[in-house]
Amino acid sequence: MRVVEFDLHKFKKMEKLLLDNRITSTECQMYFLPVKEKWENKVKLFKNFYIDSGEYFSNKLFTIHELVDSREELQVENVVFPDELVAIDGKVCGYMMPYIESENLSLVLQDSAVESNFKINLLKQVGDILKKVATTDKYVKPFLLGDVNENNFVVDDTGTVYAVDLDSCKIGNNLPFPSRYIHVIGKKSDTLAGKYIKNEEGIYIPTQNTELSCFNIMVMNTIANGRVDRLCINEFYYYLEYLKTLDYDFEIIDCFASIYSSADTKDPSEILEFIPEMTGQATLKVYKYLRDKNR
Repeated sequence: MRVVEFDLHKFKKMEKLLLDNRITSTECQMYFLPVKEKWENKVKLFKNFYIDSGEYFSNKLFTIHELVDSREELQVENVVFPDELVAIDGKVCGYMMPYIESENLSLVLQDSAVESNFKINLLKQVGDILKKVATTDKYVKPFLLGDVNENNFVVDDTGTVYAVDLDSCKIGNNLPFPSRYIHVIGKKSDTLAGKYIKNEEGIYIPTQNTELSCFNIMVMNTIANGRVDRLCINEFYYYLEYLKTLDYDFEIIDCFASIYSSADTKDPSEILEFIPEMTGQATLKVYKYLRDKNR
């Protein structure tokens, strides 16, 4: 795998990619990186990790190597793969990847001005990406996105969704990385220990169940315009009961409930088209207001 080298002087001149203040990154800073490919000037992104040593970073490097080496076998559309490692003054500290002019999916899904049908279409595209990742034919080793959440997808100006930040995926024999939603979901009930399995370091191992549970949470967060994953289990089920009063049918509720079931999690792709028009009534804010009012 090729390593692109820069000196510290050139690095200090790189322009930062400024994220919306509602999007936070605790592991890296992104930079615009002008490059020339086959006599064509392009702009790529350089992901510069804050932590560039130790076991965590070694696992990142192993993951990036495996992604680059296996890209032709994986052949998954709408997934942004790493290109090359980047070193500053001889020290590898991150990697380069294609730049897509886009908006973070989380901002679009939580925007009340965006129509429900458009949001449903975006979520369907997320489901399609997950299916493609789960059914790669040529790559026989494990491959899962791992940390499935809204922040790890972007939407371009044509309304096309892409999965980004693949350095936290599960691929080959790499170690699992923390997942925003499974970390919260899995620790709420001991009865789920057989479904959401931890390794010796206490990090949940990505499986098809974790992918679909995270995807269900993404759908519910969109409907609720809030963080459903933060609800305690009892409150989660109360919220599902509340959705029933808003004409959410059994198949939808059953799919969401499968997150906390010991059985396999159901794929929300199958029920997206049946979700009613998203209105303020379904938001967590309104639900909690009515709950407290009726106590």
